[in-house]
Amino acid sequence: MTVLHNCPSCGFESDEMTAHMLKYGGPAAERRLLEARLTAQLTSAAFDGDLQKVEALLAQGASPVRAARYHSTPLDRAAHAGHASVVKVLLD
Repeated sequence: MTVLHNCPSCGFESDEMTAHMLKYGGPAAERRLLEARLTAQLTSAAFDGDLQKVEALLAQGASPVRAARYHSTPLDRAAHAGHASVVKVLLD
């Protein structure tokens, strides 16, 4: 787990942690922050079965197999929730 697991824009803990990472982490931290945010949003959309949002997030570069908080992937969450159309899009 990294400090970005605590980023509020990803739905987690501290505004101070995010500010610290952006101030001192440079471009690599910004990239990881964006990846974490996209993963969290994609995981949520996949679990909800929101196919349009899933497609939009994939177009922005979100990964269907990157683990989010609690080690589940968007693909795991969509399959667990029974959203076959979302699973199909995530596998393509």
